[in-house]
Amino acid sequence: MNSWRKKGLLGVSSFLAFLIIVTLSGCSPASVNDDSTQFFSLRVHPYANGDLIGCDYALTLSDSSWAIDKLAFFISSVEIKSRSTGHWRAIELKTNQWQSNGTGLLWFNTRCDRQTPQNKELALVISHEDWRKASAVRFELGVPFSVNHLNPVTQESPLNVPDMFWTWQAGHKFFRLDLMSQNKGENKAWSYHLGSLGCKSASSLRAPSQPCKTPNRFSVEVSLDTSLNEFVFDMDSLLSGVQLNSQTSCMFHSAQESSCDQLSQNWLSRPIFRQSQGQLPSD
Repeated sequence: MNSWRKKGLLGVSSFLAFLIIVTLSGCSPASVNDDSTQFFSLRVHPYANGDLIGCDYALTLSDSSWAIDKLAFFISSVEIKSRSTGHWRAIELKTNQWQSNGTGLLWFNTRCDRQTPQNKELALVISHEDWRKASAVRFELGVPFSVNHLNPVTQESPLNVPDMFWTWQAGHKFFRLDLMSQNKGENKAWSYHLGSLGCKSASSLRAPSQPCKTPNRFSVEVSLDTSLNEFVFDMDSLLSGVQLNSQTSCMFHSAQESSCDQLSQNWLSRPIFRQSQGQLPSD
Protein backbone atom coordinates (compact mmCIF):
# COMPACT_ATOMS: atom_id res chain seq x y z
CA MET A 1 0.00 0.00 0.00
CA ASN A 2 2.76 2.40 0.96
CA SER A 3 4.64 1.42 -2.18
CA TRP A 4 1.55 2.19 -4.31
CA ARG A 5 1.12 5.56 -2.61
CA LYS A 6 4.75 6.45 -3.22
CA LYS A 7 4.47 5.47 -6.88
CA GLY A 8 1.21 7.42 -7.16
CA LEU A 9 2.72 10.51 -5.59
CA LEU A 10 5.74 10.25 -7.86
CA GLY A 11 3.44 9.97 -10.86
CA VAL A 12 1.40 13.00 -9.80
CA SER A 13 4.56 14.99 -9.13
CA SER A 14 5.97 14.12 -12.54
CA PHE A 15 2.70 15.08 -14.21
CA LEU A 16 2.56 18.42 -12.36
CA ALA A 17 6.18 19.12 -13.31
CA PHE A 18 5.30 18.38 -16.93
CA LEU A 19 2.35 20.78 -16.79
CA ILE A 20 4.54 23.53 -15.32
CA ILE A 21 7.14 23.08 -18.07
CA VAL A 22 4.49 23.17 -20.80
CA THR A 23 2.84 26.24 -19.27
CA LEU A 24 6.11 28.12 -18.96
CA SER A 25 7.06 27.17 -22.50
CA GLY A 26 3.77 28.53 -23.78
CA CYS A 27 4.28 31.83 -21.99
CA SER A 28 7.80 32.48 -23.20
CA PRO A 29 8.37 34.18 -26.57
CA ALA A 30 9.47 32.01 -29.46
CA SER A 31 13.15 32.04 -30.27
CA VAL A 32 14.16 33.42 -33.66
CA ASN A 33 15.33 29.92 -34.57
CA ASP A 34 12.15 28.14 -33.45
CA ASP A 35 10.07 26.51 -36.17
CA SER A 36 7.02 28.34 -34.77
CA THR A 37 8.55 31.77 -35.36
CA GLN A 38 6.78 33.77 -38.08
CA PHE A 39 8.64 35.98 -40.53
CA PHE A 40 7.41 38.86 -42.66
CA SER A 41 9.39 40.04 -45.68
CA LEU A 42 9.43 43.76 -46.41
CA ARG A 43 10.38 44.44 -50.03
CA VAL A 44 12.02 47.72 -51.07
CA HIS A 45 11.92 48.99 -54.67
CA PRO A 46 14.03 51.96 -55.85
CA TYR A 47 12.16 54.44 -58.07
CA ALA A 48 13.13 57.55 -60.05
CA ASN A 49 11.02 59.79 -62.31
CA GLY A 50 8.08 57.52 -61.54
CA ASP A 51 9.85 54.47 -62.96
CA LEU A 52 11.14 51.36 -61.26
CA ILE A 53 14.94 51.36 -61.23
CA GLY A 54 16.00 48.08 -62.76
CA CYS A 55 19.35 46.96 -64.08
CA ASP A 56 20.92 49.28 -66.68
CA TYR A 57 18.51 52.06 -65.69
CA ALA A 58 19.62 55.58 -66.66
CA LEU A 59 18.86 58.49 -64.31
CA THR A 60 18.22 61.85 -65.95
CA LEU A 61 19.43 64.51 -63.51
CA SER A 62 21.23 67.87 -63.80
CA ASP A 63 20.92 67.74 -67.62
CA SER A 64 22.90 64.52 -67.73
CA SER A 65 22.20 60.83 -68.04
CA TRP A 66 23.64 58.73 -65.21
CA ALA A 67 24.14 54.99 -64.81
CA ILE A 68 23.91 53.57 -61.30
CA ASP A 69 27.12 51.73 -60.47
CA LYS A 70 26.26 50.93 -56.83
CA LEU A 71 23.20 51.38 -54.62
CA ALA A 72 23.20 49.86 -51.13
CA PHE A 73 22.27 50.85 -47.58
CA PHE A 74 22.02 49.52 -44.03
CA ILE A 75 18.82 49.50 -41.96
CA SER A 76 18.62 48.85 -38.20
CA SER A 77 16.46 49.45 -35.09
CA VAL A 78 13.17 48.48 -36.76
CA GLU A 79 9.97 49.24 -34.81
CA ILE A 80 6.24 49.10 -35.53
CA LYS A 81 3.47 51.27 -34.07
CA SER A 82 0.28 49.65 -32.82
CA ARG A 83 -2.82 50.98 -34.56
CA SER A 84 -4.91 50.48 -31.41
CA THR A 85 -2.59 51.71 -28.63
CA GLY A 86 -0.16 53.99 -30.45
CA HIS A 87 2.76 52.27 -28.72
CA TRP A 88 5.99 51.39 -30.51
CA ARG A 89 7.68 48.02 -30.13
CA ALA A 90 11.00 46.77 -31.42
CA ILE A 91 11.08 44.11 -34.15
CA GLU A 92 13.93 41.65 -34.54
CA LEU A 93 15.56 40.92 -37.87
CA LYS A 94 15.99 37.31 -38.90
CA THR A 95 19.66 36.33 -38.99
CA ASN A 96 20.71 35.39 -42.51
CA GLN A 97 23.30 36.27 -45.16
CA TRP A 98 22.02 39.86 -45.34
CA GLN A 99 21.09 40.43 -41.69
CA SER A 100 22.96 40.10 -38.39
CA ASN A 101 23.26 41.95 -35.08
CA GLY A 102 19.93 43.67 -35.69
CA THR A 103 21.21 45.23 -38.92
CA GLY A 104 20.17 44.50 -42.50
CA LEU A 105 21.87 45.40 -45.79
CA LEU A 106 19.83 46.14 -48.91
CA TRP A 107 21.92 45.74 -52.04
CA PHE A 108 20.54 46.40 -55.52
CA ASN A 109 21.96 44.80 -58.65
CA THR A 110 22.08 47.54 -61.28
CA ARG A 111 24.41 45.75 -63.70
CA CYS A 112 22.10 43.11 -65.20
CA ASP A 113 24.50 40.25 -64.47
CA ARG A 114 23.71 37.18 -62.43
CA GLN A 115 27.10 37.18 -60.75
CA THR A 116 26.29 40.34 -58.78
CA PRO A 117 24.28 39.42 -55.66
CA GLN A 118 21.37 41.52 -54.54
CA ASN A 119 18.94 41.78 -51.66
CA LYS A 120 15.75 43.82 -51.72
CA GLU A 121 14.08 42.38 -48.63
CA LEU A 122 14.11 42.81 -44.88
CA ALA A 123 13.11 39.62 -43.06
CA LEU A 124 11.24 40.74 -39.93
CA VAL A 125 10.45 38.45 -36.99
CA ILE A 126 6.76 39.32 -36.93
CA SER A 127 3.50 37.69 -37.99
CA HIS A 128 1.37 38.93 -40.88
CA GLU A 129 -1.40 39.57 -38.36
CA ASP A 130 0.79 41.88 -36.26
CA TRP A 131 1.87 43.71 -39.40
CA ARG A 132 -1.77 44.31 -40.37
CA LYS A 133 -2.37 45.81 -36.91
CA ALA A 134 0.47 48.33 -37.31
CA SER A 135 -0.13 51.95 -38.33
CA ALA A 136 3.52 52.85 -38.96
CA VAL A 137 7.01 51.44 -39.13
CA ARG A 138 10.24 53.24 -38.33
CA PHE A 139 13.90 52.37 -38.57
CA GLU A 140 17.35 53.90 -38.63
CA LEU A 141 19.37 54.29 -41.77
CA GLY A 142 22.74 53.17 -40.49
CA VAL A 143 24.65 50.72 -38.32
CA PRO A 144 24.36 50.95 -34.50
CA PHE A 145 27.46 52.32 -32.74
CA SER A 146 27.80 49.06 -30.77
CA VAL A 147 28.74 47.15 -33.94
CA ASN A 148 29.73 49.95 -36.32
CA HIS A 149 33.42 49.98 -35.42
CA LEU A 150 34.17 46.29 -34.86
CA ASN A 151 36.72 44.37 -36.89
CA PRO A 152 34.91 43.55 -40.17
CA VAL A 153 37.08 40.47 -40.69
CA THR A 154 35.51 38.80 -37.65
CA GLN A 155 32.00 40.17 -38.18
CA GLU A 156 29.11 38.13 -39.55
CA SER A 157 27.68 39.01 -42.94
CA PRO A 158 26.64 41.64 -43.94
CA LEU A 159 28.86 43.63 -41.55
CA ASN A 160 31.94 42.21 -43.30
CA VAL A 161 31.27 43.62 -46.78
CA PRO A 162 34.41 45.58 -47.82
CA ASP A 163 32.52 47.94 -50.16
CA MET A 164 30.50 49.23 -47.20
CA PHE A 165 33.35 49.81 -44.73
CA TRP A 166 35.82 52.67 -44.25
CA THR A 167 38.07 52.03 -41.25
CA TRP A 168 37.66 50.83 -37.67
CA GLN A 169 37.72 54.45 -36.60
CA ALA A 170 35.10 55.71 -39.08
CA GLY A 171 33.04 52.53 -39.27
CA HIS A 172 30.66 51.57 -42.06
CA LYS A 173 29.21 53.43 -44.99
CA PHE A 174 25.54 53.53 -44.03
CA PHE A 175 24.43 54.45 -47.53
CA ARG A 176 26.29 54.16 -50.82
CA LEU A 177 25.27 55.53 -54.20
CA ASP A 178 27.77 55.73 -57.07
CA LEU A 179 26.77 57.21 -60.44
CA MET A 180 28.63 57.32 -63.76
CA SER A 181 27.80 59.82 -66.51
CA GLN A 182 26.46 58.28 -69.72
CA ASN A 183 26.75 61.46 -71.78
CA LYS A 184 28.90 60.99 -74.86
CA GLY A 185 32.41 62.30 -74.39
CA GLU A 186 32.01 62.74 -70.64
CA ASN A 187 34.00 60.82 -68.08
CA LYS A 188 32.62 62.02 -64.77
CA ALA A 189 31.27 60.36 -61.67
CA TRP A 190 29.19 61.37 -58.66
CA SER A 191 29.09 59.56 -55.31
CA TYR A 192 27.25 59.74 -52.01
CA HIS A 193 28.78 57.74 -49.15
CA LEU A 194 27.02 58.39 -45.83
CA GLY A 195 28.73 57.60 -42.54
CA SER A 196 29.67 58.99 -39.14
CA LEU A 197 31.96 61.99 -38.64
CA GLY A 198 34.05 63.06 -35.67
CA CYS A 199 34.98 59.54 -34.54
CA LYS A 200 37.98 59.83 -32.21
CA SER A 201 40.49 57.07 -31.52
CA ALA A 202 44.26 56.60 -31.36
CA SER A 203 44.44 55.76 -35.08
CA SER A 204 42.32 54.72 -38.05
CA LEU A 205 42.95 51.11 -37.00
CA ARG A 206 41.40 51.64 -33.57
CA ALA A 207 37.71 51.81 -32.74
CA PRO A 208 36.42 54.85 -30.82
CA SER A 209 35.32 54.24 -27.24
CA GLN A 210 32.76 57.06 -27.34
CA PRO A 211 30.02 57.79 -29.90
CA CYS A 212 31.09 59.91 -32.86
CA LYS A 213 30.42 63.65 -32.75
CA THR A 214 28.18 63.49 -35.83
CA PRO A 215 26.59 60.00 -36.01
CA ASN A 216 24.67 60.68 -39.27
CA ARG A 217 22.11 57.97 -38.57
CA PHE A 218 18.75 59.11 -39.86
CA SER A 219 15.43 57.97 -38.40
CA VAL A 220 12.83 57.08 -41.03
CA GLU A 221 9.12 56.71 -40.26
CA VAL A 222 6.61 55.40 -42.80
CA SER A 223 2.82 55.40 -42.35
CA LEU A 224 1.10 52.11 -43.13
CA ASP A 225 -2.24 52.49 -44.92
CA THR A 226 -2.50 48.94 -46.24
CA SER A 227 -1.18 45.51 -45.32
CA LEU A 228 1.10 45.43 -48.38
CA ASN A 229 4.75 44.61 -47.83
CA GLU A 230 5.94 46.74 -50.77
CA PHE A 231 7.97 49.91 -50.06
CA VAL A 232 9.25 52.54 -52.47
CA PHE A 233 12.67 54.16 -52.14
CA ASP A 234 12.31 57.52 -53.93
CA MET A 235 15.58 58.59 -55.56
CA ASP A 236 14.05 61.90 -56.67
CA SER A 237 13.34 62.88 -53.06
CA LEU A 238 16.84 61.92 -51.95
CA LEU A 239 18.58 63.95 -54.68
CA SER A 240 16.22 66.94 -54.62
CA GLY A 241 18.13 70.23 -54.76
CA VAL A 242 21.48 68.56 -55.49
CA GLN A 243 23.42 69.50 -58.64
CA LEU A 244 25.28 66.42 -59.77
CA ASN A 245 28.82 66.89 -61.02
CA SER A 246 32.29 65.69 -60.11
CA GLN A 247 32.73 68.55 -57.62
CA THR A 248 29.54 67.92 -55.62
CA SER A 249 30.10 64.33 -54.51
CA CYS A 250 29.41 63.75 -50.81
CA MET A 251 31.91 61.31 -49.33
CA PHE A 252 31.86 62.70 -45.76
CA HIS A 253 35.61 63.21 -45.83
CA SER A 254 34.98 66.51 -44.04
CA ALA A 255 32.13 68.63 -42.71
CA GLN A 256 32.68 71.21 -45.49
CA GLU A 257 31.14 69.26 -48.38
CA SER A 258 28.14 71.47 -49.21
CA SER A 259 26.16 68.79 -51.04
CA CYS A 260 26.15 66.72 -47.84
CA ASP A 261 24.08 69.42 -46.12
CA GLN A 262 21.36 69.24 -48.77
CA LEU A 263 21.32 65.44 -48.76
CA SER A 264 21.10 65.35 -44.95
CA GLN A 265 18.25 67.87 -45.06
CA ASN A 266 16.42 65.67 -47.56
CA TRP A 267 16.65 62.70 -45.16
CA LEU A 268 15.18 64.86 -42.40
CA SER A 269 12.38 66.52 -44.35
CA ARG A 270 11.40 64.54 -47.44
CA PRO A 271 9.47 61.24 -47.83
CA ILE A 272 12.33 59.19 -49.26
CA PHE A 273 10.62 55.94 -48.21
CA ARG A 274 6.89 55.29 -48.53
CA GLN A 275 4.53 52.35 -48.64
CA SER A 276 3.26 51.41 -52.07
CA GLN A 277 -0.48 51.75 -52.58
CA GLY A 278 -0.56 48.80 -54.94
CA GLN A 279 1.34 45.69 -55.92
CA LEU A 280 4.58 46.67 -57.64
CA PRO A 281 5.89 44.86 -60.72
CA SER A 282 8.64 42.33 -60.17
CA ASP A 283 12.05 43.48 -61.36
